[in-house]
Amino acid sequence: MKLCAVSQELLSTASTKLQKDLSWIQALNPQHKACWGIVAAYCQKTSTSITFDSFDWVHSCDYVVSQLAPIYASYCNGKNLPECKRILSNPLPQVIHSDDVHKYFEWVSKLQTVLLDWQKKFDENNCNYDDILLFASNQSMLFEKGQLLCSNSIIIDAQQCQSKKDLYLELFEILNYHLIKYIPGIPDAKYSMLSQILHRYGVIFPSTFTKHILLPGESASPTKEQLVNHFSPCKTGLFEPPGQNISLKATKSLTLTELAALTDQLDEFLKPLLDHMKMLVFFSLNQCEIFNNYLGLQLKQECSAISVHPSVRPSNTFSTLGALPKEEGTKEERPKEEGVALQILAKALKTTSHFLAKLIEGTAKYSEIIAEGGMLTLKSINIEVEFHILTTYFATVERRPQVSIDEGLKGVCGMLELFQYTSIHIPAIHKVVQQYHLEGCLNDPSLKEVVTIAEEVERSRANLTPREAVQKMQHVKNIMYLMNPGAYNNLDLFPAVADSVHFFQFVRDKRFDDIEGQEAFGQQYQLITAQLQHEEYNEAVLNHLYAAYRFILPFMDTKQNFNSLMTKVTSLDVSGGLNQLETVNSNITLIRLWFSRAEVAQLHLIHECNLSNAA
Repeated sequence: MKLCAVSQELLSTASTKLQKDLSWIQALNPQHKACWGIVAAYCQKTSTSITFDSFDWVHSCDYVVSQLAPIYASYCNGKNLPECKRILSNPLPQVIHSDDVHKYFEWVSKLQTVLLDWQKKFDENNCNYDDILLFASNQSMLFEKGQLLCSNSIIIDAQQCQSKKDLYLELFEILNYHLIKYIPGIPDAKYSMLSQILHRYGVIFPSTFTKHILLPGESASPTKEQLVNHFSPCKTGLFEPPGQNISLKATKSLTLTELAALTDQLDEFLKPLLDHMKMLVFFSLNQCEIFNNYLGLQLKQECSAISVHPSVRPSNTFSTLGALPKEEGTKEERPKEEGVALQILAKALKTTSHFLAKLIEGTAKYSEIIAEGGMLTLKSINIEVEFHILTTYFATVERRPQVSIDEGLKGVCGMLELFQYTSIHIPAIHKVVQQYHLEGCLNDPSLKEVVTIAEEVERSRANLTPREAVQKMQHVKNIMYLMNPGAYNNLDLFPAVADSVHFFQFVRDKRFDDIEGQEAFGQQYQLITAQLQHEEYNEAVLNHLYAAYRFILPFMDTKQNFNSLMTKVTSLDVSGGLNQLETVNSNITLIRLWFSRAEVAQLHLIHECNLSNAA
């Protein structure tokens, strides 16, 4: 409210007169009546502006309040009122029977009520973050107005206001820390919500914990109205997700009381998981089949007595903000929720933690590693990926020395690798050698030795130690000439060749298996290529045919020894995959037709060449 100079002078004169001459308390003279008429008029003009939810009046009515408030101070001092009596309450004091004076005391009472209600709001912690910021931005002027009104007992000072703000931010940071999970110290780390992590292991997360907040990616709604001021939850450094600009968002219903209760309830709820939360979060964000299978089996065993069926699912992680799954059903129609108790999950995690410790020490048994009774098989384990995840866990979360990690995992890794050789690769090699009657290999002591090792390991794998596994694996690699790390992928050629009976027979029937045969194959291949130009499907098959021929060629010499066969196989480049053999096998009839025509064409060319030379 802007006043002209004349109005300001008039209001100032009336206020000064009433402050200095307190005889109006007993009776009103004509001058008093005139002054009170002016005061009452300004009280009436400003009264509607004075509200609890907005402090615009503090600025717009600043001059009027600064002139009118001292009248009440003079009244209190003149009456020698104690502090407790200076806060007005209904009924208002009956100073004299005057409507104008009564309007003034109503005006004072309204101002005091606003300050009193805010004091109550702060004392009861019934304020949200917007409330705290609103009051903080006007605190100095409100403090000044309160002093003018002799209302020191209901004034909120700057220190109290700041302490409420700090407390809110600290509690909100704790809430973020509990509900948004990530791995500290890993740049560009993924993150996931606690509710999704627990749900993955069969634990029901109470919806009351998210009643007053918006999760990352969640939109505001009529029941969850977001605060105007979004603020960072990083107050003390407890919550600092690396490489991520994520946080919860507070709603208007999240008061300090609600926030404090929420963090206390979460602390109590999560207490059973306190010692294992980091492990749970890490393996939820970094999928490890060994961990999931072992933990899943432990949960299944723990829950069998209470008929709960946990499910260990692939991790739903978020590298960007995304929408969260919608809740289905209303409160009334949603059935009673049952799930795995946190105490059961904690017990299963403790057992799993002990198992992982044995794993890196090299003392875990094979039956433990695959969690017999679970769904993990040798074929499903990617050893390199699995142990990279485990190594990262122990280095970044458990903080174990790198040497002890490497030594322990080396033994178990060697065990699993040996089992893959003895149960998959060596049988596949032996099958191909037998299937195509490679007599030189069948009679080779080296092949016989690796087959014997494979059979012995399969019979006694339960008693095999990691150290023995590493020694045997090294010996097998030496026999199979697989010292080059890249040669491992070439072993996939054996099962592919085993499935290529028709193509193998085709090469042998056409006698493309020796040096002269290779030359003949090349000549006929060129003829076919020229004949089938601009036919996309045929060109694709032809391209695969040439690669497939190179893959099958090492297996054509029946007299070669095992050393020779493995040298040829490991020298091949299979980085492009082995689907060429599959393409050729499915088109072998067409390929036979092509080469029959090419053979006739080649004979015709030779005949014409001979006639030309004779002439």
